[in-house]
Amino acid sequence: MEFGREARNAFYVTAAFIIALSFVTWIVVPVQSLFLPEVTVFAALVFPPHGVRVLSAWLFGWRSVLYLLIAALLAHPLLTPDVAFGAKTVAGMVISAVSAAVAFWMLERVYRNFRTNRAESGRATWRGLVFVAVASSTINSLGQNLLFAQEIWPVGTLNVFAAFLVGDCLGTWLAFVALTVILHLLRGGKSQPAPPNFGASGQDR
Repeated sequence: MEFGREARNAFYVTAAFIIALSFVTWIVVPVQSLFLPEVTVFAALVFPPHGVRVLSAWLFGWRSVLYLLIAALLAHPLLTPDVAFGAKTVAGMVISAVSAAVAFWMLERVYRNFRTNRAESGRATWRGLVFVAVASSTINSLGQNLLFAQEIWPVGTLNVFAAFLVGDCLGTWLAFVALTVILHLLRGGKSQPAPPNFGASGQDR
């Protein structure tokens, strides 16, 4: 494991996560608060950071968990300094960081050729990423609902669960669009890095 490469990967993920979360903090939350203030406390209806989680897990495998945790820890004081920081907050960050990697692991249990077939079928790749987006959102939402059950109960668990799912899926779609545009502008026809293998061998990339 090369420290320089790992630090560079962590920087890229952190930068993308903070940019995506800034969009949520400065644009989505103020607008959503006008219509759904109770739900907005727990979930945004457009949440691109979830797309960053999915893409990070796709590119970096289980190592993305550490990258995303670093990103969340750094983003908290920058963008949400008024939100209390405690054991529950850290636990919530861990659940979110793990969710996409676990969803990819689930995908490769069902579709073992997902990684090797990527170059042959872009459509299959996108279908797999959409599956991961939905599955990881479900995992994340269930975990957050259990962790913050007392706080969420007055609003309604189902309402918050639905808000998580809608926000994560729309946010992931927005992140995919942004990635497509960036690759088109900056990378052109260059080959993209192969996604990781989440199998028992532990070879992340």
